[in-house]
Amino acid sequence: MKKQNIPLYAGVEEDVRALILDNLGLVKYVVGKMQIYFKKDDEEDILGYGIVGLIESAKRYDKTRGVKFNTFAVPRIRGSIVDYLRTQDLLPRSMRKKESDIKEITRAIEKKFNREPEPDEIAAELGVSVNEYHDIQTKLNFDYFVSLENLHVKSDNDQKRSISNILEDDTAKEAGKLLEEKEEKELLITLIKKLPKNERLVITLYYLEDMLIKEISATLKISESRVSQLHHKALFFLRTNMKRLHS
Repeated sequence: MKKQNIPLYAGVEEDVRALILDNLGLVKYVVGKMQIYFKKDDEEDILGYGIVGLIESAKRYDKTRGVKFNTFAVPRIRGSIVDYLRTQDLLPRSMRKKESDIKEITRAIEKKFNREPEPDEIAAELGVSVNEYHDIQTKLNFDYFVSLENLHVKSDNDQKRSISNILEDDTAKEAGKLLEEKEEKELLITLIKKLPKNERLVITLYYLEDMLIKEISATLKISESRVSQLHHKALFFLRTNMKRLHS
């Protein structure tokens, strides 16, 4: 009698494979949202790490929990990419020195002209080009991207809820930690309301309405580079004031 080759947990691999193939678009979506934080040359690597997050999500997904796969997978795809980006030494010591310099330059220009400085003014004082200044801001703003992305996650009925509500039970955080995160989110929202109109619009559309840079550009009828500038200015304000209020 010929021995049958019956794999353990028959059918699971096929289900996982189907989930992955059917949801590759989620990786492209997340990478599109995060494109402001990496160079075009790095996109292939970023896609690869996003797919790693998708595969892990497909393996761990339990449809009996009543959460849609895309709701479950997107934070994990993003997390896989974030983990990779954090290994790329985004904030070397020299960058932290530039952060301090930018703060001093900003305060000096605000005091002298009674207004917030323009990017070209700060770049000139730093001795770098405007593009180099925006690259510096991109790296400095990275952690605040993560904080803002986690402000809200859409639930299955399209209402927004905290990301902590959809984490698995075995990763639940202590009550004190959750309270601390809740207070930080409330502080972020308060600061967002204080942003100038266009900066507030960019932050709202990008993080809370899940729009891509090119979609915001079309909606506000401004260039993609201008959207990026407004995004950087807004995160600089949020980052500076969050640190000021915590100190």
